[in-house]
Amino acid sequence: MSDVLIVRDLTKHFGKIKAVQNLSFELKRGTVFGMLGPNGSGKTTTLAMLLGVVRKTSGHFDWFGKGEHYALRKKIGAILEQPIFYPNLSALQNLRITAKIKEIQAVPYEQLLDTVGLLGRHNDAFKTYSLGMKQRLAIASAMLCDPEVLIFDEPTNGLDPQGIADIRSIISQIADQGKTIILASHLLDEVQKVCTDFMVLQSGTKIYQASVQEILHKNEKIELAAANMSSLKDLIEGRNDLILTQQQAQWFVVEPKEKNLSLEELNRYFFERGITLVHLRKVFSSLEQEFLEILSTNN
Repeated sequence: MSDVLIVRDLTKHFGKIKAVQNLSFELKRGTVFGMLGPNGSGKTTTLAMLLGVVRKTSGHFDWFGKGEHYALRKKIGAILEQPIFYPNLSALQNLRITAKIKEIQAVPYEQLLDTVGLLGRHNDAFKTYSLGMKQRLAIASAMLCDPEVLIFDEPTNGLDPQGIADIRSIISQIADQGKTIILASHLLDEVQKVCTDFMVLQSGTKIYQASVQEILHKNEKIELAAANMSSLKDLIEGRNDLILTQQQAQWFVVEPKEKNLSLEELNRYFFERGITLVHLRKVFSSLEQEFLEILSTNN
């Protein structure tokens, strides 16, 4: 999997304010990369530098192995601010104007509008759209040039739960097409459900980076219950690969010493020793739990 983007020691100061400080990371082709952090952590400033909207103070970045040249932005579609279109024109008319400005030829407008769920409203004026529909049109606009990389900065900001779910679904569909995506967000659930990898920014500095699956399986635990809890406990403590971490009212919580322990094997083990489990479930960490722990550790 090749690198689409390499960032090294990227820094931006606004006077005495250190908005981004010595930021380094790589973006692999085909990944959905989440940039997590509270407001003011440097997410938008970082994206603005990578797109040439804001001049960097120092450091460098390399798009597609060809450097920082502005012409490379033609391979990138982005939404950095609130979507702005002509209010009295339709979605289709706005997309055609945008394509003309960007000198993009042979655009599959119908396919794009269908992807973002606006095909049935493509002739309606932009001013009649809900906030979620406006954001969907912005995504269609970002995809006009069939970009290799898409950058979304807080794409669900201000949307209601249905709007958030719609945008999340669209981003997942785009990712399934093999596109590389950078998603900046402070919504942990959004990153957990959409992204393959993520990093955490705090006060302009990267404090953590990992794959989403790695963090979710970091503290994998198993819940078990049986009619005879005393006998179940004895069998749990008799296994060297299980650590009994909690004893709740309804079940035990154990931590396997090795990840991906088979629940089928575990169920068979207890059954063969006369214990029928009435509850057996794997429990994973949430990104929210880990995120808060990461921030508290770095405060």
